[in-house]
Amino acid sequence: SLGRAFGLTFRRILPLIGCPSSGQNAQNANGTGSSAPAIVAPAFNADTAFSYLKKQVAFGPRVSGTPGHKAQLEWMRDFLNARADTVAIHTFTHRHTGTDKPLEMANVFARFNPQSAERVLLVAHWDTRPPADQDDDENRDTPIPGANDGASGVALLLEMANVLKRQKPPIGVDLLLVDGEDYGPDS
Repeated sequence: SLGRAFGLTFRRILPLIGCPSSGQNAQNANGTGSSAPAIVAPAFNADTAFSYLKKQVAFGPRVSGTPGHKAQLEWMRDFLNARADTVAIHTFTHRHTGTDKPLEMANVFARFNPQSAERVLLVAHWDTRPPADQDDDENRDTPIPGANDGASGVALLLEMANVLKRQKPPIGVDLLLVDGEDYGPDS
């Protein structure tokens, strides 16, 4: 299931930002202690991440200028403001490559442990493709719901925000949710 996949993916990443256990030594393969502190990966809830995916899809297509785009941006901003140490919204205007129409977009940048010089950046895009140009002929002119292309990566990073709120990382962690990824020369 997709929820299980979320959990498996982040079990590989969480130890990188987990914290050393309080003074305990790690056990090596033959059960003897090592001098390195044990890394305890914080709990990642795949079901919660999956619920964030479903919430995004419920907004509808997240194409610039649509109600779904506006609702998703407001939701992410409020969600991250309640969890991250700092949140910045970078708004910008992109000119459509075919029509020259201005498109208002926004990147969302959330930081955890911002004073740390050692940092990791995790990025996902939150917008959806305006036309389903790679789909069957009858669907090519409709926007896509973006469950896999957009919402899944954002869902993972939002659950990471929950994890990082509960357990401060020993290094700085930045989450960047970018807009406009799905606007290419054919959009």
